[in-house]
Amino acid sequence: LTLIGSAIESGDEGAVGRGNRSRGVIPFCRNISMEAACGKNPVYHTGKLFTAIGDIISKKIYEEFNIKVKYLLYRKENISFFHDDQNYLICETDKENNDLIKLNEIVLYLENYGLYFHKLIEGKNGILFTYDNKKYVLMQTRMCYNRSITIAEIINLSRVPLKNEIFINPGIKLATKIDFIEQFLANYTKNITIDLAYYIGLCENAVTLYNLLEEKYFNKSFNHKRVYKDMKIIEFYNPLNIVVDYQTRDIAEYAKSLYFTENRNIFFECLNLFDQKEWITYFVRLLYPSYYFDAFETSLTSKNDQEIKKISSKANSYEIILKNLYSELKKYINIPNIEWLNNIDNF
Repeated sequence: LTLIGSAIESGDEGAVGRGNRSRGVIPFCRNISMEAACGKNPVYHTGKLFTAIGDIISKKIYEEFNIKVKYLLYRKENISFFHDDQNYLICETDKENNDLIKLNEIVLYLENYGLYFHKLIEGKNGILFTYDNKKYVLMQTRMCYNRSITIAEIINLSRVPLKNEIFINPGIKLATKIDFIEQFLANYTKNITIDLAYYIGLCENAVTLYNLLEEKYFNKSFNHKRVYKDMKIIEFYNPLNIVVDYQTRDIAEYAKSLYFTENRNIFFECLNLFDQKEWITYFVRLLYPSYYFDAFETSLTSKNDQEIKKISSKANSYEIILKNLYSELKKYINIPNIEWLNNIDNF
């Protein structure tokens, strides 16, 4: 008898090679399908490939960390599994082992402030392990998966004092991003649109202001490579995303994300989160169009430019916000003159 009245629930639909399991054995006390790993039904072929890859990764985890993996859950960003009531993540990284050791020091330091980032697990060959010529890390997670981050969590992280800046290299400078863009455009085969040229100009404005700042006068803190409205807790507490930058970075990125996804304007409210001297670093981060370049890079692979069009449609209204914020800041702090902002008309 079957639950749904079909043999499909047992994998019996033209299956081949009964008993030729991907792991080489037929377990007696565990539910399995009798479909062989090389089954002929193309609908399930992807699953069979993931089964084979999962076996390889599971063996690798056991060899490196002496952890027996029963189930692997594949996501776009990572692979996860449970072991002894603990959840683990496997993530690809471009960092070296020494950098990862420093990251673990940061994780332990942040625990003192009630911020529980994922713990990097050290194996017999260090934190880093390789598979298929790519570098990976294993992390024990300590936060739930489902809910999105709150602005309170971003604020809490931004207020943690830096114990020692040699823990990690400073955050990526805006100039690095514009160098990447210019290098990309040199190989860009399509014509540069008016929109793209406009946002490159905004980027250059932000870089110019950024380079005028004297770092020693502004607070730095732990931030993320990118923060956005629907960012999940599991991603927020991933130490691989940590960078050190001005204290205002994450808040500014979150505020921009709210505006361009939900049309919520919290830009002026966020000023109250910082000392006046930090306002200029906040403004520079708002001026930098990270939202556009993120969408632009995504469109190159997805071939979908709807997000770019949505962002471009808000260019005028966002300019007005920048102008009003700029005018307000000039009343309280010394900020370089930005002529084009002064010439924008409110309409």
